[in-house]
Amino acid sequence: MLREGSITPVKDFFMDYKTNFKLSFIYWFIQLTILLILFVDFFYMLQKNNLILACVVAIILAIVFITTSIGLSVLSRFESNMKTLLKAGPFILLRFPGKAFLHLSTSVILVVFFYYVPAVSFLFAFSLFGFILMYYTNPVLYRLEKELKK
Repeated sequence: MLREGSITPVKDFFMDYKTNFKLSFIYWFIQLTILLILFVDFFYMLQKNNLILACVVAIILAIVFITTSIGLSVLSRFESNMKTLLKAGPFILLRFPGKAFLHLSTSVILVVFFYYVPAVSFLFAFSLFGFILMYYTNPVLYRLEKELKK
């Protein structure tokens, strides 16, 4: 708003929403395709009793899931393009592995909770996951923002 010299919050909101929607849709479509392929490979390896490859695919599946969630949280904080989003996930995963482990452990806990209490947990599991994800990622994004301003 300060760069353009005018304040039009409604116009800016819908313009930014449209821009972020397109970018997040394309990013999520790419990541969802990769996750689906890995998910099918995981169950195929389990069916063929190839446990070593199933474990490798499960680890890759977890890494892709973590990088996807990190990339979407970066998109919510910074203006970025597709190339930056695809680089940000692995970069933050390698730079802050503890936060990445918290993402993975939170998602595993919520999946287990969803398995035992499906009717109740379905109502708030995704919101809770989003809140916890942003809560853990916020200090990382704040630190990156300070480093980028220098």
